[in-house]
Amino acid sequence: MAEGRNQTSIQDGSDADIAFACTPCSADGTREEAIKYCSECDEYLCTTCTKYHHKMKASRDHKLVDTEEGRQELLDVKTTAKIKCRQPQDRDIEMFCGTHDMVYCLMCIATDHRSFCDVTSLKDASRTNFQHEDIERLKDESESLKERLVASEKKKQENIVFVEEKRNNIQKRVTEVEDGMIQHIKTLSKQANCTLNETYTIVKSDLESYIAKLRRRI
Repeated sequence: MAEGRNQTSIQDGSDADIAFACTPCSADGTREEAIKYCSECDEYLCTTCTKYHHKMKASRDHKLVDTEEGRQELLDVKTTAKIKCRQPQDRDIEMFCGTHDMVYCLMCIATDHRSFCDVTSLKDASRTNFQHEDIERLKDESESLKERLVASEKKKQENIVFVEEKRNNIQKRVTEVEDGMIQHIKTLSKQANCTLNETYTIVKSDLESYIAKLRRRI
């Protein structure tokens, strides 16, 4: 029987928690971290045991899975092993009939359901249901992500319009300030010219008057 989770390593005096203990090593009184699970042997295997499991003729063709996946398979087996068939109630259920959406033992499948093609093992049917649930979950997540992306795109488009309006308003204000400054400069220039002309006229008149006095004296 495979060891459970959260076993404590006692090798070399270590007390660190390990997720899955190697089954063969545990039988020898030691604890090693398991990395694989063999459903045919119902054993968790550490790195060393995994290597020898592949080398041994009796187990080299066994399919090994990661420990978490093996734990799920073990839970599926434990769950279905407690359920008995409805008709010969002393037999465990092992197969699933998709046509009738019901589970049966091998005897019922062989006698009453052998003509139906939609018959699978409980393990495969369970995996199919898990895959369907995963697909539905991924579809929901994809739709949610799509909605968020569309909302983000809409917000960015609104930001572009807002920035354009701000730019146009600033350009308009700059033009207004520029026009106001030009008009003010023109006004100052006009006032300066008027003052210059008035001063010129006064100075010229005074000089001409002085020249006239000089001529009279001459």
